[in-house]
Amino acid sequence: SSTNSAVLNVRQTVDANNNLKLVWDRPQGFDVVSYEIYSNEYTPRLLATITDPDQTWFVDQSYVYGYKSYQIAARLRKRVPVGRGLG
Repeated sequence: SSTNSAVLNVRQTVDANNNLKLVWDRPQGFDVVSYEIYSNEYTPRLLATITDPDQTWFVDQSYVYGYKSYQIAARLRKRVPVGRGLG
């Protein structure tokens, strides 16, 4: 059975320059418009907006060492009901 999964399955790795790189899966069954990456230390702070729904990675060049928390939000296209008449 096919189910819509909004799980992003975020992983961390490093890029070629040894910067922290977050990688995630594109959610299946959803029409993703963009991703928003937040630094989540005390209050969420927007680090980047990725407008290519096929780009499922982000490099944090400001990360040095130690604990850091992130939040990734997938923004979805609003669905408009089809086949409904007015009036």
